[in-house]
Amino acid sequence: AIQQQAGFDICEVSPLKHLDSCFLPVFFLHGEADAFVQPHHSELLRKGWQGEATRVTMPDTEHNDHREERFIARAALFMVRALRWENNLDNLALEALTKGLLPTTTNLSRVQSNLNGSATLMAAEHFEKLALSSEIRKMAMSRDVSERQLGLVLAAAELSGAYKGAEKVTLGPAGSTRMKLPGAFQGSICFGKDDIEVAFGWVGGTLPSMGHIVQFAVLSATALSISRVILKPLKGG
Repeated sequence: AIQQQAGFDICEVSPLKHLDSCFLPVFFLHGEADAFVQPHHSELLRKGWQGEATRVTMPDTEHNDHREERFIARAALFMVRALRWENNLDNLALEALTKGLLPTTTNLSRVQSNLNGSATLMAAEHFEKLALSSEIRKMAMSRDVSERQLGLVLAAAELSGAYKGAEKVTLGPAGSTRMKLPGAFQGSICFGKDDIEVAFGWVGGTLPSMGHIVQFAVLSATALSISRVILKPLKGG
């Protein structure tokens, strides 16, 4: 039917063959239980994408299942960032999206009542309730200290509206995204546009009364800023 109406055979269409020319920001949202278009397909596309590519999987979700609100909000936040609409969106609505909520009247009231002026991110009871990829959740709970710290940095970036969807870049000839602290980084960064930012993230420590402290040093063509995100402990550890 498709060949008759559109004039091509769908079996001959291969997105993988065109990845070399795909560079615009993209957001892949895939059900982990999808048996029609299996999850590894979107992972191959993400790995071969030439620009910023974000992939989030939905646990226990099949191809035609209902998408939960937190994932719809995650996709909406991606569109806001990709189209650079942050300044055109109400701050309360943006805050709702960063918390995995659609900006309905009820949700905006909940967000307003929970705002306390702190940079602390209130984690949910389980990572599974957050719009984080299974890969990041696994890394953040790893027994390996180095992998866990990288997972915490990636989790903080995903849970923060300022860094959500950011693309990882490599440092050094070995292609590593990690470096020991204290340490020094020497080199040059070329900004293609004035609105491009580079963020260096690291785990600054753990406080029993607060949680994991993730620090970010954000460098742009015009400024350098330091910020932090606090990931509060989950129930049960």
